[in-house]
Amino acid sequence: MHKIWQKTVLFMLICFLFAGTAFAAPTQVIAGGNAIGLSIDAGAVIVTDFTEEARSPAAVAGIAVGDVILACDRQPIETTTQLLERMAELHGEAVCLTVQRDGAILDFTVQPERTQSGWRLGLMVKDRINGIGTLTYYDPETGRFGALGHRVNVQGSESLRTGEVLGVRIVEVRRSERGAPGALIGAYTEEEAIGAVDKNLRQGVFGVLYEAPEGGRLYPVAAENEIERGEATILCTLEGQQIGAYQIEITDIRSGDENDRDLRLHVTDPMLLEQSGGIIQGISGAPILQNGKLVGAVTHVLVDRPERGYGIAIGKMLTADEEDEF
Repeated sequence: MHKIWQKTVLFMLICFLFAGTAFAAPTQVIAGGNAIGLSIDAGAVIVTDFTEEARSPAAVAGIAVGDVILACDRQPIETTTQLLERMAELHGEAVCLTVQRDGAILDFTVQPERTQSGWRLGLMVKDRINGIGTLTYYDPETGRFGALGHRVNVQGSESLRTGEVLGVRIVEVRRSERGAPGALIGAYTEEEAIGAVDKNLRQGVFGVLYEAPEGGRLYPVAAENEIERGEATILCTLEGQQIGAYQIEITDIRSGDENDRDLRLHVTDPMLLEQSGGIIQGISGAPILQNGKLVGAVTHVLVDRPERGYGIAIGKMLTADEEDEF
């Protein structure tokens, strides 16, 4: 019996050791800077606009842009296809739409309008969120990646069902101006996905890339106490698929900030300021390098001062992806 107990304890220790090492955060990763397309299933049907708002049956009934449609006549729906199928079954009868708005659950009775193409609610909806972001890192050991440094927000829904990563070529840069953040404008380079998204967390979007990004270089991962005020570099794509390196300054470090705004950033690179005006939409996730290490990712811009913004410490991104496995 004593020997059996010893073997059982030894087996449990081995299991715990394996469990502890299987999900260990990497100590070095490939720094990104690549612009990527993200197509994420919102897990909900979101109202984006109306067709002729003054005459739209849904608008007249009280539906608003940004509402998340949860159910149609008490039947749950998650996709635009489900909504269309349900409408086809009703043949013009009044329908009860259950929506979520600012945390509240509301019911609206909508009388569809007959048109030449059939019955309509006068709504424009979507069930996927599409956009451009920047790849922060890629782990060649596991194939996992992190991007954005923040969650993809969907009003009324934080669910993430599935998602795809798509190749992108930047075709235009819209400069940031005071009060009006700029943006990267891109075009998909191919129809096939280059990766899959499986997590949409406060610290970023995570998943698997099917192939390593081209031209990437391995960097050690910096601990938070290794990050310093002073000069640093960000990697991002402003033209085509060419990654550029641009100078910034880390002006403040707020270790453990509850909003993940761990680093205060100031863009100092004349070329980046000339091309983009500072931090723009689409650069979120741009890796920050300092003293030969990957220290964080760009996340936010100050709207009234687009040359300044915030970043998240890289350790938070890696830990979030690791811990969410359990």
